[in-house]
Amino acid sequence: MSVKQTESEVDDRKNGNKGPSDEIITTERRTLTGVTSPWNTCCVWDARILRTVGFLQVSEGSPSPDGWDGGVEEVATLSLLYGLSGGRRVGRLMKGLKSLVWDTGDLTGERKVWHERKMESKVKRAEGQRILMGMEKGEVEHTFIGGEGGE
Repeated sequence: MSVKQTESEVDDRKNGNKGPSDEIITTERRTLTGVTSPWNTCCVWDARILRTVGFLQVSEGSPSPDGWDGGVEEVATLSLLYGLSGGRRVGRLMKGLKSLVWDTGDLTGERKVWHERKMESKVKRAEGQRILMGMEKGEVEHTFIGGEGGE
């Protein structure tokens, strides 16, 4: 199933409905944070929407007591789009695509500690940017292919 197929099918068949390959599609709305957001590492943007605001300068960062508070630009941008649209426009994170697996469950030792700190930092930096901008928390859709929802 391609991203394009999945995107069009998700809106037609949410919450327990089956796709053409009998894959169950479920969608949940979650609060947008540094770890619930789709990341640009593997992200598809609608350029017609993104160009209306671009990535925000607040995400370029500045020195902070914890180091550098920049990055996680997806969250500030999605939060602004969410607010401007009255909550109608949200990001969508696709999970369960067989062609993409992002598994961190086998990390151990120093690598695991580093990863956990990185995830905590993503939450903290995104929240700091949101507060600085004076925006309410946005939402993101988590769409699960294969019925694995509820993570």
